[in-house]
Amino acid sequence: MDAKSIEMVLINIIDIDKKTDAEVQKVRSEIEERKNQLKDIISEIEENSNARQFEHGKKLYERILSEAALETEKIQTDNLKNLASMEQLFNEKKAIMIDKALKKLSVDKWGS
Repeated sequence: MDAKSIEMVLINIIDIDKKTDAEVQKVRSEIEERKNQLKDIISEIEENSNARQFEHGKKLYERILSEAALETEKIQTDNLKNLASMEQLFNEKKAIMIDKALKKLSVDKWGS
């Protein structure tokens, strides 16, 4: 091989090397871009997951509040019934005690 042929081969090798470096840089850039896209997708998935968990938690909380309100209302209703029953019993016993007290006062006062 003469000097001109060697020079042409070296020029071709250098050209191929430059093209290879450019292609490698392009591939690395594409890989980095894809990594960033995947990171964005992962972040979006995590945000959606967190939002869903929050919504689910909120629904559960509202359900618990609703059930607690129903239970509270039931307890209050039962307590009002019990209070009414106790008031009736108290009034019955009060009337009996007043009658007994009046009879005792009458007996003590009149001596019967």
